[in-house]
Amino acid sequence: MKRVTTMNIKTLVTAHKDKIVFALLFVYIIILSIGVIGELFDIEWIRNLPLFKL
Repeated sequence: MKRVTTMNIKTLVTAHKDKIVFALLFVYIIILSIGVIGELFDIEWIRNLPLFKL
């Protein structure tokens, strides 16, 4: 089994930095759109999710 070190993680992150940023941006947009839909159409179960209670 390969040992995970800090250097391996750093090289992995720098090699796939654009894909990681794109994935985080995609997740942010999905969560934001779910919240907007919940507010626009007054859907209580979406508005009551713990994520939107922060």
